[in-house]
Amino acid sequence: MTRGCLAGTPMKSPLVMPKPRPGPRLALSLLGAAICAALSAWGGWLPLLAASIIAALLIAGHFAFRLYAQRLRELNELNASLVSCLAIAIDARDPCTNGHIQRVRYYASEVGRRLGLPPAELEALRVAALLHDVGKLGIPDHLLRKPGKLSASEYALVKRHVAIGNAILRPVPFEGPVIEFIATHHERFDGRGYPHGLQRDQIPLGGRILAVVDVFDALTSDRPYRRALTREEALAILRDEAGAHFDPDVVEALAAAEPFSAPAQDDDWRLAAHLTEDLAAAEAQVAREAIPHERIPALMLPLWQASEGRPPSAAALADTALRQLGALIPYTTAAVYLLDDDGRLCHAVAVAGRFSERLRDMVIHVGEGAAGWVVQHGEPCVDFQPLLDTARRSPPDENIELSSGIALPLRSDNTMLGCLALYHTAYNFYGHDQLGALLEVAGHLAGALATRHALAGVDARTGLPDARALTQCLVELARHDVAGALLLCRCSSASQVELIVPVLCDATGETSAGGAAGFLARYGETDLALVLVGIAEDELGRLGEGVRREALAIAARHPGGDIAVGWAIRPADGRSPAELMETAARRAGRLPDLEPVTVEAAAESHRRRNPPVLRAS
Repeated sequence: MTRGCLAGTPMKSPLVMPKPRPGPRLALSLLGAAICAALSAWGGWLPLLAASIIAALLIAGHFAFRLYAQRLRELNELNASLVSCLAIAIDARDPCTNGHIQRVRYYASEVGRRLGLPPAELEALRVAALLHDVGKLGIPDHLLRKPGKLSASEYALVKRHVAIGNAILRPVPFEGPVIEFIATHHERFDGRGYPHGLQRDQIPLGGRILAVVDVFDALTSDRPYRRALTREEALAILRDEAGAHFDPDVVEALAAAEPFSAPAQDDDWRLAAHLTEDLAAAEAQVAREAIPHERIPALMLPLWQASEGRPPSAAALADTALRQLGALIPYTTAAVYLLDDDGRLCHAVAVAGRFSERLRDMVIHVGEGAAGWVVQHGEPCVDFQPLLDTARRSPPDENIELSSGIALPLRSDNTMLGCLALYHTAYNFYGHDQLGALLEVAGHLAGALATRHALAGVDARTGLPDARALTQCLVELARHDVAGALLLCRCSSASQVELIVPVLCDATGETSAGGAAGFLARYGETDLALVLVGIAEDELGRLGEGVRREALAIAARHPGGDIAVGWAIRPADGRSPAELMETAARRAGRLPDLEPVTVEAAAESHRRRNPPVLRAS
């Protein structure tokens, strides 16, 4: 197979090219031989000279003809490769339909062969199958990928892809009815199709074949808004529409064809089909590896800082969260959706990035789209098609080019508040690697939204001061320039928070006995912070190591993730709350490993902290 062509049956050139015919060459050879024989019969040297000249001309003509034939074959291969490259470009444009053109070509060829198409028309059908979607290059992506039903104006715009395809291909001198097949593959057997309303035999057989195999492959392929149907389910739908939408003979010929299987040597198609996803995956991997997890606590501090005079609005808090989130995880567009009082609608109270003006104040019903699904089920949704949400603000003449999304619930004390959603233009940009960081941010935002009317409050789960009270404490330290320290304990789950609280309470008691003052608070969903005033640096190190050992023991008894401990000293490690928080979080991830905690050591730690209760005999 010529490199650049599609796998399977080698494709002939679809363009009109002069074909070398052996007839004239044979006639010239016979004529030359007859002339030479006649001249030789006359005798003498002149006839021999003429015969030699004629022989030389014939030999030169022979080699010239061979060179011409070779050049012609090269041009044919080039033309076939160009058509294949165009088809690959069309197919790779949308990762959701990768391989569609190749499968349509296979099924069209099989059905055409079974229905007895002449060789020339069969080759034209193969070429038409490759290029039947070329007109969609002129249709906005958000309409081609819209998960819901198209409006009347949107459908009218999509139907223009037939005319666009004709305009693109009309200047090409195809051999056979390639353009006619492409132009009629959206006609219906009953005459209700487009663009001309042809029916039955008015539609070329190639167009009728393309209509059936195109729909069949769409039904048997996954889409962002539905699963792929089985072969039997798709054929049942086609048979139901036979005689109305489709030619019954074509449907039955397709049913008799062998299922498609990608050839093992299909390297060019496989490379093109996955090129977009590979590039997007590489970009996403770089973004995931670059997530500065240690900056999350410091970045979330502005959410908890008390405003002057009145509580912050929900929109203001959401705007702050999106602004801070941009320094953590890349996004093209981000939105915070909050439930209304009736719990039926989600309103986009804050939108950042591109398309923010178009998406602001957008409303999504609970249960609809990705954001509505997340609010209804309380579970994250990873790497979905953003059109599930943004299609509500995508008119036919405009385009919102977003290709990957991730959405997380905003929930506080089992109360659903809304949803945090990020969208990106790159395919497959968001994955489960970003979930941890985003869940931490969502926990901070949900907590800040739920307690925004309180100047400082108490965490309902632990009974400790909450993040707003902690932030005020750190602000007061900075305002009065007091020397102190911050010890940060970062858990992997909310259940670990309750287990580590007694350890930190004991640490607070120890520091108080030594003359230092301690303030313990919960910070977000999975962090605890201990603010210490009047503690020596060596005492802080000893205290931190002791807390970390206890944390490792708890993590060993209750698998589910590590518990990291880090600390920062004021003013040596920073003066502002953000500097202290970021230093403590960074050290929590970089502390040297201590001795491995064995099961026996964990049990001993548990017995030491929970002595047996003695009962009278």
